[in-house]
Amino acid sequence: MLRVLSCLCLLNVAAPPSLVFAFVSLISKEGWAGQEWRAWEEVEAILRQTTEARCSAALLTDAHTPSPPLLQSLGGWSVFVAGASCDGGNGTSSSHLVSLLRQVHQVRKRSWCLTVVVLVTATCPSFLAPLAEACMAARLLAGDTRLLLLLRGATYSSLAPLLAPHWPFTMATTLVLNMQGATQDSRATLYLYRPYTSEGPSLVRVKEWRGKPSTLNSTFLHRLHLLQDKFSDFHGAEVKVTAKPFPPYWLEGEEERGARDGHHGTDYLLLQAVASALNFSVAVVPTSDWNEVTEKVEKREAFMATIIYAVLPDRLKRYSFSYPYEYASPTFCMNKPLLRPQFLSLYYPLTNEVWLSILLALVLVPLVLVKMTSWLRDDPSSGQTSPLVDEVVRTLLGQNLSVGCRSMGTRARLVLGAWLIFALVIGAAYRGNLTAFLTIPKYPPRPETLPQLVEVVDRVTMPPYGAQFRDFYSQSDSYVFKALAQRMDLVGSAEEGLRQASDKQVCMKNGVGMSWRKQGKEEKGNRRRRKKKEKRKRRRARVILLSRLSLSITSRVLSFSS
Repeated sequence: MLRVLSCLCLLNVAAPPSLVFAFVSLISKEGWAGQEWRAWEEVEAILRQTTEARCSAALLTDAHTPSPPLLQSLGGWSVFVAGASCDGGNGTSSSHLVSLLRQVHQVRKRSWCLTVVVLVTATCPSFLAPLAEACMAARLLAGDTRLLLLLRGATYSSLAPLLAPHWPFTMATTLVLNMQGATQDSRATLYLYRPYTSEGPSLVRVKEWRGKPSTLNSTFLHRLHLLQDKFSDFHGAEVKVTAKPFPPYWLEGEEERGARDGHHGTDYLLLQAVASALNFSVAVVPTSDWNEVTEKVEKREAFMATIIYAVLPDRLKRYSFSYPYEYASPTFCMNKPLLRPQFLSLYYPLTNEVWLSILLALVLVPLVLVKMTSWLRDDPSSGQTSPLVDEVVRTLLGQNLSVGCRSMGTRARLVLGAWLIFALVIGAAYRGNLTAFLTIPKYPPRPETLPQLVEVVDRVTMPPYGAQFRDFYSQSDSYVFKALAQRMDLVGSAEEGLRQASDKQVCMKNGVGMSWRKQGKEEKGNRRRRKKKEKRKRRRARVILLSRLSLSITSRVLSFSS
């Protein structure tokens, strides 16, 4: 199963970022009609320079509908109307914003990248709070997105109190572009909120310039690197993470030499390497169970969960994952099954088909010899079956021929010689295999695939986080996964599952314990019937083939004798 880190905030993103633009106009609704095109020209100029041709775009507005010329210029865009404006106490509700941003999120998932422009046509600085809550609830800002807040007429002193309380504006890569002045003499200031600096969290003025949007594009977008990575240096800050012991990826204790703070393991070493490169210290937040590991990340009490997590549909509804850095396949281990009875070792050296062939030969060869003896002597009563059967069985067991058999005719001796060669080969092979089976004990066939596993186990144990796996398997259309979900039983820890594996014949699979099914008489019979049902067609075809071959040989020998 895919091995990933579960984290809601990414430290580094290697893929080309898409852009999420949020345009918040702090002018009155009455003055919007005259300045709508001016603001849109500035946004459109930025979009032309920063958005790829294959990217989609969406426009999110409040109750005010853009003018027809503006809508005409938005050809190919997805338009979302937010509802009520922010005049007075009639603000746009967070729940409605969440529903809209989830629709935008669906558009983003179906596109290579997406540009979202949020237009607010009222004097509404309080709109930033519901916008931030909606972005968090809808998880709009994924690892491949950036947020650009385009404000008009805001002051530097008012920006920090507006942005600081909200996680999307502080921890996500959010840029604030404040526009002031007329179209011909516009002034723009770019701000970036840095949560980790040498002096602590602060709103940094990146650049200030004057000019038209075309001047803005040439001087700013190509020279100032609009999408700056604010997490390239943490300046020695403490980063809170969550994790639980999960060998060998995350371990606690002083068993490992050189372990820091009692933590070690492959994932912890990887985290320490990242911390050394990005200049931060790691603080592991105490958690009581696996649910709390992710809950603290969802509540922003921890930066990320630095432990292996499998991607499941139910988990994707709650939090996002980082990029995969390693692949791992699910495995299972089981305790050794009970040895089969020792007397069965006499039967194991040869397969069922070989035993069946020997039985047919023991029946057919004496009959052929009897017929040949009676016809050669022209006396039907001269061929006696019992002595010939004794001779055939005696030679198969490695004993000598009696004196009476030496008086047979030439043709009968040829048949008897062929039988002696057959008995010699079978006897040598049997004795050699018998020595090996008596020396090395034979265990029942071990299950190596999931269908084989659900056939032989009665109970599967997993730690508490296995509840999500059980729900996922139970919703599958596969009979195998449903059968596995029915056999799953949750235990307190992986160590408890291992203990039960040793005491009750249970096997482990990535912290999963499985017990052998009880070998009752009824169940043994059912399993034998299932196996026989699978082999019946092949065995029947082989028996028919051997019978026809034996009859053909007999008829040819008899015709040659006559």
